[in-house]
Amino acid sequence: MAHRGPDAQGILRLGEVTLAHRRLAVIDIAGGAQPMALDDADIAITFNGEIYNHNDLRHLLATRA
Repeated sequence: MAHRGPDAQGILRLGEVTLAHRRLAVIDIAGGAQPMALDDADIAITFNGEIYNHNDLRHLLATRA
């Protein structure tokens, strides 16, 4: 993937566990920094996938606010 990008990359080390992520941005070019962790870093995730109905979900969640 290094020859096509990446647009972002991140590494998070939590004790004996390391999460790494490289990203080629397609939809959300400005956002999407990963790995993602809670402020206290007890829980972290890296996500590799696309949510195809993201526009519908964004509208639904925005109306709940």
